[in-house]
Amino acid sequence: MKTFTFEETVCFEKKGKNFDNVKPDDVVNKSSGILRKIKLVKEFASFVKNIKTLIEMVKAYCCKIYTVVPKNTIVSISFALIYVVTPVDAIPDNIPGIGYVDDIAVVERVLKSTNRDIEDYKEWEKQHHNVA
Repeated sequence: MKTFTFEETVCFEKKGKNFDNVKPDDVVNKSSGILRKIKLVKEFASFVKNIKTLIEMVKAYCCKIYTVVPKNTIVSISFALIYVVTPVDAIPDNIPGIGYVDDIAVVERVLKSTNRDIEDYKEWEKQHHNVA
């Protein structure tokens, strides 16, 4: 799994930026680590439900049961989730009070930019899995 710089996270949506090395399968393989981190870090408390949804969305895509989502959405989500567990950050996680600012900024950015696709996935999930 490649380590990403904060500069890369800021411009991951720009056309022409090559993120061929972002693999949704990495999210599936690292999902337990992602969930462990977001549950342990109080700064992620408001994102727990959303991050779980993002992980499930990527898993469904990788299993080819939900493929109507644009590939750039999956890449963006994968990138953000991988960044959360990447040990090398723009702001090291061990700095009290501000260590998770960059991680949260990346997650917020992806949630905003892919909101419509996430809502579509939630609706699909309700229809196909009888989730209330």
